[in-house]
Amino acid sequence: MRILLVGGAVRNLLLGLPPTDKDFLVLDTDRETFLRRFPMAREVGKNFPVFLINGQEYAFPRPPSSATAPPITEEEKLQADLEERDLTINAMALDESGELFCHPLALEDLHARLLRPSHKHTLETDPARALRAARFLAQYPIFRPHSILEQAMGGIASSNRLHGIAPERVGHELLKALSAPAPERYFRFLAKCRCLNPWLTELEALQAVPAGPKQFHGERDAFGHTLHLLQTMPAQFPDHTPEQRCVLGWMLLCHDLGKAHTPPNEWPRHIGHEQKGGAPAQRMGTRLALANRYLEAGSVAAQWHMQAARYPTLRPGTRVDLLMRLYSKRLLRPLFELVCLDQGEDYRQRAERDLQRILAVRLPKTLQNMGRESGQRLRELRANALTNARPD
Repeated sequence: MRILLVGGAVRNLLLGLPPTDKDFLVLDTDRETFLRRFPMAREVGKNFPVFLINGQEYAFPRPPSSATAPPITEEEKLQADLEERDLTINAMALDESGELFCHPLALEDLHARLLRPSHKHTLETDPARALRAARFLAQYPIFRPHSILEQAMGGIASSNRLHGIAPERVGHELLKALSAPAPERYFRFLAKCRCLNPWLTELEALQAVPAGPKQFHGERDAFGHTLHLLQTMPAQFPDHTPEQRCVLGWMLLCHDLGKAHTPPNEWPRHIGHEQKGGAPAQRMGTRLALANRYLEAGSVAAQWHMQAARYPTLRPGTRVDLLMRLYSKRLLRPLFELVCLDQGEDYRQRAERDLQRILAVRLPKTLQNMGRESGQRLRELRANALTNARPD
C-alpha cells in the first residue's frame, strides 16, 4: 500500500507556506485491505473509494471511463490522477519516502508563479475550476495567470458552461475569495475573462458606469471603485476574522449596485441610488444561495450606506431609527466600516456610544402596553437621550 500526499498541500510545502487541507492518494491496495488497516475510516465516495480519516480525504484512483479500457499500472494511475487536476501547480504528489511526482510543467510554473491549466480540457471537465483558479489569484497574490488560463476561461464563458455550476459552489468560492488577502483580484480576473455572467450580472452592470463626480472618484467606473474598496479592506481591518471579512466584503460588493440603474443622462451623479440597490443585492445573493446573513447585509449596505455616511448631520430621531435597524440585524459595525472605506470618515465609536445611550433608555410603566403609541414614545425618549448627550 502506498499513500501519497497530493495537491495543494504539496504546493504549499514547496512554497514554504502553511499547508491547506491535506488530501491523499491511495495506490497498490484495494478497498478491503485499506479498511483493515484503517478501521476508523468513513467511506464517502460513490463512484470510487474515497474515505475520511480525522477530516482528511483518502481517495483511490478514479476508475477508467470505459469498462473495456485495458488495465493500467499503478504508476499510470498516478500520472492520470495528476493530469486530471485543475492547475499544474496542484498536479503534484509526495510519497512517504519523500519522492516527488508531478506534472511536467508543475515545478516550472511554481517557480515562475504561474497559474496554468493542467491540460487543455480541464475547465471544460469541471467549469467550477474557473472560479477556483480566480480564487487562487485572490488567495496567493504572488501568482499571475498564464495566457492559456485566460483563453480557457474565456472559452467556457462564451460557451455558457458557467451556467451549469451549482449555486452553492459559486457562492462558496466567492466567500473564500472575499476572505483572501487580495479579494479584488478574484473579481478583476473574472471580469477580464468575461466570467461575471451569469452569476454576478449585477456587479458586471457597474462596468462603464461612472462611480460619481470626478472630484470624488476620479476616472474610475463604479466597478473599479468597488474593487478599489475591496483592495483596501484587508489592510484597513487586518484583525478581522474570515467571517467578518466575508460580511464586509459582500457589503462592499453590494453597496453601489443601484448606480447601474441611474439613467445615463444623469451621470456622473447618482441621486437616490441607494433606494435602487436593495433589490439587485437581494437578487445576486439569492442567486448564489448565500445565507440570510449575507442577504440582509447586502440589502442594508445598498440602502443605508449613504445615510450612515451622513451620520453626524442626521436628526436624533433618524439616528435612532438607523441604529436600531442595524442593531437588530447585527450590522452596525460592518456598515460603519463600509463608510470608513468608502468615505474616509470613521463614525464607528460615535455610533456605538449612541447605541448604548438609546439602549439604556427605559419606557416608564405609565407609557407601557399602549401599542403603537408606546413605540412612538420610546423613540422620542431615545431621540431626547441623543439630543441631551454631551458632545463627543
